[in-house]
Amino acid sequence: MHALNQNKTTDILTKPGYQLLMELTERGLSQKDLADAIDKPTPLINEIIRGNRRFSAEMSTLVGAALDMAADYWLNLQVQYEISLVELEDEFNHRIQSIKDWNRLKETLNVGYLKKKFDLSNDTAECVNKIFRYFGVASIQEFDQKAERVCDAYFRKSEKNQTDATNLLTWTMVAKHDSEEFDGAVSKFDKRKEKQLVADLNIVFLQNNDTINKTAVTLGKYGIKFLREEKLTRVPVDGYSFWIGENPTIVMTTRFDRIDNFAFTLMHEVGHVFKHLSPSRLNDSIDIYINDNMDDVEREANDYATKSLLGDAPIEHLFAQCKNPYTAENRIIEFARAYRIHPSIIAGQYRNHFNSYSACSKLIDKIG
Repeated sequence: MHALNQNKTTDILTKPGYQLLMELTERGLSQKDLADAIDKPTPLINEIIRGNRRFSAEMSTLVGAALDMAADYWLNLQVQYEISLVELEDEFNHRIQSIKDWNRLKETLNVGYLKKKFDLSNDTAECVNKIFRYFGVASIQEFDQKAERVCDAYFRKSEKNQTDATNLLTWTMVAKHDSEEFDGAVSKFDKRKEKQLVADLNIVFLQNNDTINKTAVTLGKYGIKFLREEKLTRVPVDGYSFWIGENPTIVMTTRFDRIDNFAFTLMHEVGHVFKHLSPSRLNDSIDIYINDNMDDVEREANDYATKSLLGDAPIEHLFAQCKNPYTAENRIIEFARAYRIHPSIIAGQYRNHFNSYSACSKLIDKIG
């Protein structure tokens, strides 16, 4: 048996045998009297009283019959005593707490995904300890507090979507963890270099060659961490931007496979970084894809993305000339070439403007 907690000893527990001795004393019976009544040797009764032998189901039934007590009284007393002994063990208490913590984590997080993501073992205590460490908490109470802060910000925003709360919380907390563990090259963030960053990103989009890696390198050059996370079921997230330490982070789901969607969403998050995030404020911006009831912050980030991608290009003039989607493609190609913008980005704006998402399909490219 493992070492007992030093603050507790077995002395505080009442052994079932002592209870039996008190019962016999109250009744004026000797150990031999009981032994004779149940046809058992007296030393056996003495062993039970001294705590050297446990109450078995047979002995509990026999003693109960002899003393006119419930058949399971002494057996239950024995079981409760043994449970109390185990509960005094530090290691046992740690195991019990780990089981409780794990059950709580299963209620809150997608632990199946986390076990796969972090290659966790099947040892409950080890899983709990690793998840706590990954998320920067020391206890389930700290975890709940951290989870509550995330929930307050994001679940209200996603209430009109059929959002899986555990998956959304898991995704956002994994994103935070991966940002804290980020080992890519990242410079000091300088807000004054905003225009230069936007220009460099537009070159990446225009070339659309090794776009994901070049995007990460470009953002890192200007002090922004860039991550992509697997999209979980019923997590309607486009992007996520937040500040950890000295640098902002942009996280995007891997659901994007088109350059126009990728470029717009990324610039939207860049807009959050420069307009809405601050190292002195513990605020985040998670973008749930909702088409209606957009708040002012999201609308401003959308406007930022559009202006950053198009610059001074007279896009409204182009749309006025290209109302017929069947004749728009050539004009869009010429326009894109003239203003050095990837044709897919112009086509994406066109489809959104006219609410015609099948138009100009030939111009929509995958991420290179």
